[in-house]
Parts: sequence; C-alpha cells; structure tokens
Amino acid sequence: MPGSTGWYARGALVATFAMGAEIVVLILLHQMSLSTGESWALPVNYGFGLVVLVLLSPLLLLLCAGLALGAAVPLVELAEWTARRLRHRDAWWWLPLVAAVPCGVLVMAVALPFGAWRGGLWWWAGLTVFVTVPALTARWALRPEPRHPVYALGLTTLGGVGAVVLTIAGGYAAFATGLVDTYRPPELTRETVVGTWSDGEGGTLRIAADGTATASGVHRYEEDRPGRCAGAGTWRVSGGDTLKLRIPDCGDLEWEALGTPEQPRLYYFIGDPDAWNLYELRRADD
Repeated sequence: MPGSTGWYARGALVATFAMGAEIVVLILLHQMSLSTGESWALPVNYGFGLVVLVLLSPLLLLLCAGLALGAAVPLVELAEWTARRLRHRDAWWWLPLVAAVPCGVLVMAVALPFGAWRGGLWWWAGLTVFVTVPALTARWALRPEPRHPVYALGLTTLGGVGAVVLTIAGGYAAFATGLVDTYRPPELTRETVVGTWSDGEGGTLRIAADGTATASGVHRYEEDRPGRCAGAGTWRVSGGDTLKLRIPDCGDLEWEALGTPEQPRLYYFIGDPDAWNLYELRRADD
C-alpha cells in the first residue's frame, strides 16, 4: 500500500536499476569524450582502471539505491501531491516539471555565488534528466495494478541494457564514419620544431634549422641532477612524434607533442608517466 516499506522498496528497486544504467551510459560517454582530447595521447592504465571500477561498483550501487530512496521515490510522491493540490490529472509529464524545481534550486544555489549561471543552466537540465528518468520508472512500478512492478523492473532492465548497447554502437559508428575524430597530436617535423620554445617560467629552448639546440634555464627532473640546465647541443626528430635532444648539461631528453598543428606544445613526463605530470614548452616566437 502507498507509504508502506514494501511500496517504497519496489519503487526504489526499479529506480536503482534505471540510475545504474544512466551512470554506465555517462561513464561510456565520458570515455568517448576523452578520446577526442589530449588525454587520449597520454598513457592510460586500463587494468588499474578496471580494478578500481570493480572495487567501487558496490559503492556505486549503494549510491544509486540511496538516490532512488532519497530522490526518485519522493519525487513521485511530490508530483502526485502537487497534482492533487492543483486539481489536475497526475500525468507522467508533470513529474519532470516538478523535478526541475528542486534541481534548479540546488544547482543555482551552488552556481550563482560563483557567477557561473550559464554553466548552471546546463547542470540544471542534466540533473533534472538524471533524476527524472529513474523517478518515471519508479512511478510506473508504484502504480496500484499488481503486475506493474514486474513489468517496470523487466522493461527498465531491458531499457537500461539497450541504452548501454546503443551508446556503445553509436559511439563506434561515430568514430568509424569520421563523424567524431579521435585526438591525434601534431606531427613533429623540422619545420614545426625549429624556433624558440618557453616554459613560461624563464626557461627557453632554441632549436635551429642547422641541427643545433640551445637551452637556457630548462628544468631537468633527473633524480641525480635536479634543477635547471643550460647549454648547447644537437637535436633530431624521430618517427615524426619524438624530438630527441642531446645537451651535455641537460642530458638526453625526448620530447613529444600535444596541442594542435597551429599551437603545438612539447612535453616530457616527470616521474611515472601514469601520473600525467608533464613539463611543457610552448612556442615563444608565434
């Protein structure tokens, strides 16, 4: 019966499945978006990421269940209560309108003090959709007809799996057809590397067309010789993606590229590459 523990539980169970599917879809979309940015060119420890995801999955499930109990089911009740107060039919479309109010208050309470109201509008829309979908599935499960909870759970599971499959298939099709391109770092050639590069902190690297290079105040992160280095040496491009420098005071350095062909950047890793801690140089003669 409405208001009982079992009544809440069946709505929360269906909403938990829906919210879990939403989170999986969001993770997939996030990974796809990463492939279009510079991070795609950096090393990723997928094995470690998979282990972390498996370890966090119980916490994610608890989070989904908590949001279902604390947000989805109460939204269903709130929509029904406001519909009765306004004396109109409790239609499904009323629920997202009701959900938009607390979501907007929550987002704007955070965004407005920082002057980020434009970004807040996107977060408002996203949060409203995020809580509305599981709330709608909970609404269906909470209908008084005996079979509604079973149908709601089955269709929610089927719809969630379908959404994940469509996201994967759609992403694959988008990248395969060239509608969306994966990130590719700019190619390193003699023409692109010759010039003056700066780290923005006083360190410069001048690369000449005759194969010589001059460093001034360039950071050196070797454990045995930390600090800045200076001197002259030689350079060459290897494989179109690596700039190899040999300067006695700086040692042998291998720089790779990030950025765009119009605004390339040179970098090398500081310490463990998996930490993504980079030392970068930007063109100073553009």
